[in-house]
Amino acid sequence: MLPRVRDMVVSTTRAGEAPARRDADGFEAFYRANVDRFYRALAVTLRRDGLAHEAVDEAMARAYAKWSVVGELESPAGWVFRVGFNWATSWRRKLRRERPPVADDAHPQQGPPDGDAVDLAEATDTTAYLWRDTGYVAHDLATGRESLLLPMTGVFDGSTDAADGISTAVAFDRTEEPCHPQVVHLNGTSYRQLWSAGVPGCLRVTDLRLNRDGDRLAIGYRSADGLRVALLDTEDGRLLTDRRVGALPAGNARMHVELAWTEDQTVRGVVVPGGGGPHDLEPFTVR
Repeated sequence: MLPRVRDMVVSTTRAGEAPARRDADGFEAFYRANVDRFYRALAVTLRRDGLAHEAVDEAMARAYAKWSVVGELESPAGWVFRVGFNWATSWRRKLRRERPPVADDAHPQQGPPDGDAVDLAEATDTTAYLWRDTGYVAHDLATGRESLLLPMTGVFDGSTDAADGISTAVAFDRTEEPCHPQVVHLNGTSYRQLWSAGVPGCLRVTDLRLNRDGDRLAIGYRSADGLRVALLDTEDGRLLTDRRVGALPAGNARMHVELAWTEDQTVRGVVVPGGGGPHDLEPFTVR
């Protein structure tokens, strides 16, 4: 168990360190304003009260360690929620690998069973956008209330190879119809769906990332000549850019690209090798 973050704030700040003191003061204010709602939100999301507490402690400790950077982000609360959620889901995966499924006494279950799968798409200061068995939902971080933005039935029929979501749109590539990414624009209680014409030469989509406005979709995919990234206009389905970003060794089924938008027209990414051990990751840019 990590030391409580409120204790760390007091014990690691020395007199005379003005920048560190300002960082510590800023973090302490952030911690006091948000820690309880993070606990509540993750408890509801993860269905495990004890695990939620440990996840928040871990996320807050990481935020404190790099507060000079995290505090300047557009959404520090969204960053903390995502780190806590990802830590908790990684812990669950590790537990499942290391022992057979048994009752989790350390983290007693709250609410519905784990059959209610959940994955995090995006988090802001006020809202987490989640994939649940029922569909795509907005989770209010303050109250724990959830609203269904897009039902699973009739839209996501079957499984997906890749998916992404923001507050105004979702994107996914269905396993039954690979390499035809679909985008659904959300508008309150209604939605508008776009089917793309397909990605030429695509064998399998491995990553999808919507930009902040939802009008561009970055597509990482495997092709016969290697790993590629394409940019799709989500309003009319046009492919704007398509370029090779890495070789694909024969038999390496796990190698893929991971993408992130740095601004509305530029995507940064890395080729992630398959297999264990350390790797040198070389970033690339697609515009």
